[in-house]
Amino acid sequence: MRHLWELEGYSVCRILGTSLDEDDLKKIARKLKIDYEDKFFIHAELVSACKQKSPFSKMVERILLRKFCNLNLTPQEAFEQIRSGNCKAPIGVLMWIACQDKSLEPKTFSIIHMRELELLKNGKNNSLNEKLKREIEELRAKIEKLEKKKERLVLEREKLRKKIFELTKELNRLKLEKAEMEVKFNRIGGDCTFERIRELEMEVKVLKEEVRKQLKREIRKQRARVK
Repeated sequence: MRHLWELEGYSVCRILGTSLDEDDLKKIARKLKIDYEDKFFIHAELVSACKQKSPFSKMVERILLRKFCNLNLTPQEAFEQIRSGNCKAPIGVLMWIACQDKSLEPKTFSIIHMRELELLKNGKNNSLNEKLKREIEELRAKIEKLEKKKERLVLEREKLRKKIFELTKELNRLKLEKAEMEVKFNRIGGDCTFERIRELEMEVKVLKEEVRKQLKREIRKQRARVK
């Protein structure tokens, strides 16, 4: 196997640039003790450090091998995918495999480099641009849907606030009314009032019975006089 530090600088540059993700770069930035915010500086330092065999370049190679281990292609097969443009794997992986054959390394670079220049000259990649347009439209549709949902939720929130205000107002009125009734209740005797009412009801009942008896006696007297 050709190691990373055995490849040409231009190959290392493209392989690392297209294969390492953000987490990899953060890990490498910590190892190099440099500011992660300057990604170009990290890339430049990384390419420079991988030109020779060292514990650092070995670490970077291990990161790459972990990413490439599931792909089983010969250098020629990887090169053919790059040349045809029908890439069925990430370009960085295909470049790494193709460059394992030293004779294919300059050919691989020439194809990649000319495509880079073509992209820069045209200013855009049509297929990528169409894909981005679709994604943008989908995002706009989602944003519009979310905005409508937000408006609906705002209206519902305002209705709830109004309802809460009305309920709070009614609750305060009932509390005030309860307090006034308690004051009136205490003025007329509080709990003792109910006992007094029951006593009065008994007295009224007794008086009604006495009146009824008295009326009966008077009626009998009246009848006796008539006879």
